[in-house]
Amino acid sequence: MTDAAVLRESNSPKPVAPPKKTSLTNVLASTEAGEPMPGRRARRPSKDLEAELEDMKLEKEKGSNGTPVGERVRRKSKELEETMKGMLKPDLKKVFDKIDQDKSGYIEADELQAALKMAGKPHSDKAVAKMMAEHDVDKNGKLDIDEFVTIAWEVVKAYQ
Repeated sequence: MTDAAVLRESNSPKPVAPPKKTSLTNVLASTEAGEPMPGRRARRPSKDLEAELEDMKLEKEKGSNGTPVGERVRRKSKELEETMKGMLKPDLKKVFDKIDQDKSGYIEADELQAALKMAGKPHSDKAVAKMMAEHDVDKNGKLDIDEFVTIAWEVVKAYQ
């Protein structure tokens, strides 16, 4: 029975029991259980923790915290990929301009094949056609700079 439970009931003529002596073991046990030390008030959680909990509640209400962790990681990974592509684009534009022999602003299959051959990675007509088809997002039969950056990014990922 705890000290609080010893208090006299309203209909009972018994006096309140005198307080027990507090041993160090009892104090340690009660503080580990989350109770305040005898003679002290319970501590409030830190303001930072309260603010963090409030933010989590707000995020949950907005629905963003309900997103599975894997989906959030994939989204962040995609954002990072787009950032990296943006950083590489100025350098890749120089390469793109060298490959674009007719200066049309696009790389056609024959230009891509010649570039691969010069790089020491010759591909068959069929392989180049497949590569073009896979990366030609707008399906116009040629690669613009953004489509070329995507190919280059895949090459970078392959060599990591």
